[in-house]
Amino acid sequence: MADFDVSKPWVILIPSGIRPAKTAAEELSRILNLLRQQAGLDLPPPEIFDDTQSIPKTAGTEVAEIVLNCAVSSPDADSAGNTESLHKNGFAWRTSASRVEIYGNSKRGLRKGLYNFLAALGIRWPEPDREEIPPAAGASAIYPLADSSAYQADLGDPARRKRFLLSGVKGREAALVWAARNGFDALVFSLREFPLPPKFGNRALRTLASLYALDIEAGGGELSSLVPRGLFS
Repeated sequence: MADFDVSKPWVILIPSGIRPAKTAAEELSRILNLLRQQAGLDLPPPEIFDDTQSIPKTAGTEVAEIVLNCAVSSPDADSAGNTESLHKNGFAWRTSASRVEIYGNSKRGLRKGLYNFLAALGIRWPEPDREEIPPAAGASAIYPLADSSAYQADLGDPARRKRFLLSGVKGREAALVWAARNGFDALVFSLREFPLPPKFGNRALRTLASLYALDIEAGGGELSSLVPRGLFS
């Protein structure tokens, strides 16, 4: 069992130019701010700095750091032209009193590592647009961590990827974010929707999926589109 003190002067450090890392940092800052408010602390949300910025120092104050980082594959990573291999989603994180390190083997791995860390704090997203925040320990600003570290290896078989079928029109954005927070790797759209024309918010969905490092796939219940129903038997 480990403890996480939200009253410390946490700052969040990210690599520059990686938008999913910025999205993860913004989510983390928002949640830590909620924990501070719940603990009755009058503190601002943790600031975010990338590796092109200097962290301001306050005399006599030790800065507590949360470091988010990830590996980024080269543009010729695989024969299909994907910049990140389908099976890359591993992560590792560890904590100490004044430092947290969360690392992903890809941008998706970093996102999954972040939400795994938040889950260890007891934060849950049981359904879209619903967030459960645990109480602090007693009247303090201490939040118990289930573990002080975690590790997940890369997925060896792409067929075992965690996929979420995104169907219907209403609530798609909230469902997408829910899938990201709950460790999904890819969104699956009906073949009838491809190539995802800019209607029903699909253009926004593609952008949102990239911010959360979610892949987009086609398929799911499409047999009747490929084989005439008269031949099913």
